[in-house]
Amino acid sequence: MSLKSITTEATHQPNIILFHGPPGVGKTELGAHFPAPIFLMTRGEKGLITLMQYNRVPKTPHFPEPADNWQDILDAIDELTESEHQYKTFVVDVLNGAERLCHEMVCTRDYKGDWGKTGFENYAAGYRTSINDWRHLLAKLERLRDVRKMTIVGLCHTKVSSMRNPHGDDYDSYTPSMYKETWQITHGWADMVFYCQQEVFAKKDKNEMHAKGVTGKRVICTDLNAAYLAKNRHGLPSEIDMGTSGKEAFANLMSALAVAKAAKE
Repeated sequence: MSLKSITTEATHQPNIILFHGPPGVGKTELGAHFPAPIFLMTRGEKGLITLMQYNRVPKTPHFPEPADNWQDILDAIDELTESEHQYKTFVVDVLNGAERLCHEMVCTRDYKGDWGKTGFENYAAGYRTSINDWRHLLAKLERLRDVRKMTIVGLCHTKVSSMRNPHGDDYDSYTPSMYKETWQITHGWADMVFYCQQEVFAKKDKNEMHAKGVTGKRVICTDLNAAYLAKNRHGLPSEIDMGTSGKEAFANLMSALAVAKAAKE
């Protein structure tokens, strides 16, 4: 580091993008329409296979078996980093599944397989111990992005969490289904965090006592909101229409990014 090394130029690199939302909202279908994707599925996640069987997405390259242990994930990233290939997007489906495999590895390695109050769950010790291993995963993903110029896409399920509010009453919010400290690190690491949802409205007719839920369009939410966690550094609109397919959702997202970039030039 020296004063001579200071620059005002921005390096051009692919984005690290995280999508979270409820099952079936279209995260996997959207991920499959990124440029030249390759998927790594975690245990129990075979939505991509079903989407291909029913022609919802094109034939999408993927590691043949879902990752069943932590080392599977690290090995897949290393393989993509060290080998020549044509892929441009690496999709992890899902991040909370990867976190579970991390916890299983740490429980075996550091707590002799004890998940109880004298082991992994002892004052949340196992979750905190796992943080360093999770940072190792993020570093590997970042190196993959830098070496192979690949966009990194992480998909994640959503849960409802109670949010501490220093300015008033606490409230509930949709957050990725991960341990809070793991998510805090991941959230800060990513360039964009998007919440995908199906809009729901309450509608009550004049003579009815109770309102009925009415579903609206599917949208990608891009900005922080009390109801969900999201962020972007690109000046995107707060909502992007996902349309009726993953192809349309991806096209709308890329169009919004192009408009936002042009507006800053």
